[in-house]
Amino acid sequence: MVVLKSSYEKCQGCGGNLKFNPATQSLICKKCGAVEEFEKTKEASKHSIYNDTSKESHQKWLAENKVIQCANCSAKIVLNNLEYAASCPYCGSEFVSVSENLPGISPDKIIPFMFDEEEAVKRFKNSVKKKFYVPRPFKKNVVADNVKGIYIPSFAFDVNTSSSYNGTLSRTVRYVRNGKSYSRQEHFPISGKINLLHQDVMVESSSKINQNQLSEILPYNNKDCYDFDENFIRGYGVEHYELDVKDCYSEAKKIINANIRRSILSKYSYNSVVRLEINTQYSNEVFLYKVSPIYKFNYVYKGKNYTTLMNGQTGKLGKGLPKSKIKVAFTVIGVILIIAAIILAIALL
Repeated sequence: MVVLKSSYEKCQGCGGNLKFNPATQSLICKKCGAVEEFEKTKEASKHSIYNDTSKESHQKWLAENKVIQCANCSAKIVLNNLEYAASCPYCGSEFVSVSENLPGISPDKIIPFMFDEEEAVKRFKNSVKKKFYVPRPFKKNVVADNVKGIYIPSFAFDVNTSSSYNGTLSRTVRYVRNGKSYSRQEHFPISGKINLLHQDVMVESSSKINQNQLSEILPYNNKDCYDFDENFIRGYGVEHYELDVKDCYSEAKKIINANIRRSILSKYSYNSVVRLEINTQYSNEVFLYKVSPIYKFNYVYKGKNYTTLMNGQTGKLGKGLPKSKIKVAFTVIGVILIIAAIILAIALL
């Protein structure tokens, strides 16, 4: 079939609503099942962090989308005017209303869902069964009937850094005297320069998902990252971003600086850091506003509410699952016994 960009608001066959189908990466009619292809491109350019993108022209995005807000959890979701949200994708509440907020700047890129909710439930159950610390009763009867798919907002940064550093590290020096083995801590100075390219440093801008939760389900595969097209979000919502690009860049710098520190220390053999001073210059600072797919599982086990996220592209499952207290306790005891055995062995040397 010839791939053409969809310009239809409704199915040309029956007039039904069109929805994005992750399995075929095309549109499907909810009513008659007709399939319609649309063009996918990868040409969007990155923006300088210091350009005020809020003043750029996004009239089509503003005109064709609205923001709804959940009265229960306050989540703000951007929906195409053709769609209607009966419930909040985060808490399931049916009390949603149109917000006065504008949809904001249009996304540059989108990583589409690669599988639907039914497949997400199958992957969730299979992943849970492989988790050692998950209680056996939960594995036998996995509850995953409340799953929601949503695109979360994030900013992806590319930055060049040039860093100079100096500091003092400590290492263990072992020696033998009079037939006996000894050890002492020795301090030694370090200094140098390091140049790094940091690509696709991803910072979430969600009010409902934090950076740690996002990190648990990373990475996303950028080979399937396309220029944003509203056909991808038909039938789905896009969360309205909470922080703007400059606020997210401040968070990205924390990640970048941590990467620089790790890269420097990886060059040396040491036990501890006594002092490390790093002076970094940043250049070629660019970004893309990207939306990425997640499935959010809400469920109850033994009267307690749980939430677990899944990468909507790769199927990678995050944390937040129930844990068996007995298995955790045995692991802790095992670790303590191993440490005690090591200490005893060292004492006997």
